[in-house]
Amino acid sequence: MNKQEQLARDETLLGVYCGILFNAPTFRAGETYECAFDFKNATYCTIKQEFSIESRAGRGSDFQRALRLNRYLAKNLTHKGDYSLSEEGRTIPFDALELLRYSLGRPEHGINCAAKALILQACCLALGIYARRIGLSPASPYDSDNHIVCEIFDRGMGKWIMLDPTTGGYVSDGKTPLSVLEMREKFAENRHISVVFSRQSTKSIEALEARNHEINTYYAKNLFCIDVVLGREPGCASLVPEGFDLRRRTQKYAEYMLDYAREQGMDDKTLAGLEDWKRKTLSEPLILGTPSLWAPPQELEMKN
Repeated sequence: MNKQEQLARDETLLGVYCGILFNAPTFRAGETYECAFDFKNATYCTIKQEFSIESRAGRGSDFQRALRLNRYLAKNLTHKGDYSLSEEGRTIPFDALELLRYSLGRPEHGINCAAKALILQACCLALGIYARRIGLSPASPYDSDNHIVCEIFDRGMGKWIMLDPTTGGYVSDGKTPLSVLEMREKFAENRHISVVFSRQSTKSIEALEARNHEINTYYAKNLFCIDVVLGREPGCASLVPEGFDLRRRTQKYAEYMLDYAREQGMDDKTLAGLEDWKRKTLSEPLILGTPSLWAPPQELEMKN
């Protein structure tokens, strides 16, 4: 497939995914939750000293500092999509400091998007920047290529902004960097938006769309359901389109992943873990949130 054929295919797929989002504009009724932000985690001093993140972030706004960290991490963390199914993924603690020590600057030690998002979140929180993790997933239960990113709250702009430590990019409409929720809304309306990478200008968003068409299509595909990691009980709140049966989708997805693991001849520990996850999908409560999660952090509002 040449570049023109690839572009034509992605344009077609992008139209399909934008249409899916257009037909699912509202979310099922949920509860109002607030995210919690741990700025005093005991490991943050170690992270700052051991990995020099203050100098990596430099000076400027919350967004500018977090973006520099995002680009640095994307450049120095190797991607391994099946990390969570590997022996390392099962044995290395899901802890930002441990993951940094294991993977930063070590190409042979790849990690997945979930681990990268945890690292970026911890680095931002260590510098006093509000940060949280966001899970993105498609409608299809036969698509295992979902994604996890970060959002930071820029106090100057007064808004949440998506940062992706897997690609090093953020998404813009040519005027302002966007949150995950804004990305979903603008894709649904078929607006001009694009991921922005290092050394790319937002002066012509249409040109960026054409240049970055593959990753733009990927984001649109995965914005059907959104999971916000709260940092407190109940752990995670989901935004699910009205009329969509997320539990049924999750159960079918668990079956699909288990069949895939068997076909690939994965080890017994991996299969046992997937079997346990499949059982849990039958009983785990579904926690529904609302778009109010994109309001400014409550503790910040209280200070003002």
